[in-house]
Amino acid sequence: LLRQEAYWDGMAIVPPLLLGYLLLGVYYNLTIWFKLTDKTYAGTVITVTGAVLTVALNYWLIPLFGYLGSAWVTAAVYGFMMLACYAWGQRAYPIPYRWLAGTLYIGGSMALVLAVNEYVISGSAEAIMARAGILAAWLVVVFLLEYKGLVRKPASIS
Repeated sequence: LLRQEAYWDGMAIVPPLLLGYLLLGVYYNLTIWFKLTDKTYAGTVITVTGAVLTVALNYWLIPLFGYLGSAWVTAAVYGFMMLACYAWGQRAYPIPYRWLAGTLYIGGSMALVLAVNEYVISGSAEAIMARAGILAAWLVVVFLLEYKGLVRKPASIS
């Protein structure tokens, strides 16, 4: 969709930034434990640590890799913040997350993106339709696998 060649160089940062923001979204969902336990200082500790890591790693990697290094720093630091929040939270307020299913869905999505980018020629209307079809098929698979958990059971009347 980006027809001007001036934008093509910037496409390299899209995957690491998307991964980073996905990990940040998981982090935000994991932060529930310190709100429920009134330990909100944990959020400050994790965020400040993430900020210090971001500055330090950018200082080191931008001269070596340019803006692509900064994109990967973003993904790595958000991943660190997610893992730190999870580890701390499981000690303070254990929540039984379904990590295997979530990891498989994210991994499956990433594998599909890589496969589509490798084997589907981009730019044409057919390619856009093929990508939309693959996305729809993946959503159907996830829906079918999760359907039982989505259906609300009627309340029993005693």
